[in-house]
Amino acid sequence: MQFDPLGIALRWLHIMSAIALVGGLLYERIAIVGPAASLPEAARAEFLAASRRRWSKVVMITAFVLLATGLYNGGMNMYTFNTTFSRDHAVLNLPRPGYTIFLTIKMVLALIIFFIASVLSGSRPGTAKIRAEAGKWLNISIVLVVVVVGLGDVMRGFHTGPNIDKVQEVLKQSSDAPPFQAGGK
Repeated sequence: MQFDPLGIALRWLHIMSAIALVGGLLYERIAIVGPAASLPEAARAEFLAASRRRWSKVVMITAFVLLATGLYNGGMNMYTFNTTFSRDHAVLNLPRPGYTIFLTIKMVLALIIFFIASVLSGSRPGTAKIRAEAGKWLNISIVLVVVVVGLGDVMRGFHTGPNIDKVQEVLKQSSDAPPFQAGGK
């Protein structure tokens, strides 16, 4: 395998952004929404508005970074898979379309999580009803995060396929072969 400093940096940036966003959602659910319910109405509204102003910046930045790095990482994984295994797909019996399907599902769920986080951190009057039920929506977003992490774990298995020994054998045999070129040449 080749050392890919850009890929490693973007993967770490992706992971750190996910940690910040998910940690913030958990913190908001546990430490902000619950205790704020015991405050008088005026104090609660002021407290929640102040926390939303700060949190909304984190949501915007992490959502952007997760989208950008996720698209890059997903695209590079598909490119690497196709260039590495295109000749040997039949020999290895690898589930080629699986990664794309799981990536699409993962991205749709991530967009839903971003939407919920954005609405809960926003101040638009049209989304006040959703913010009034913040606990419910935070619970939903946390469940979706667990599903996204599970999908990521399943997708990780697509990098080597179901038979790691066979993949390594084919890669060893293919190392002397000319590299794959775009356009099937």
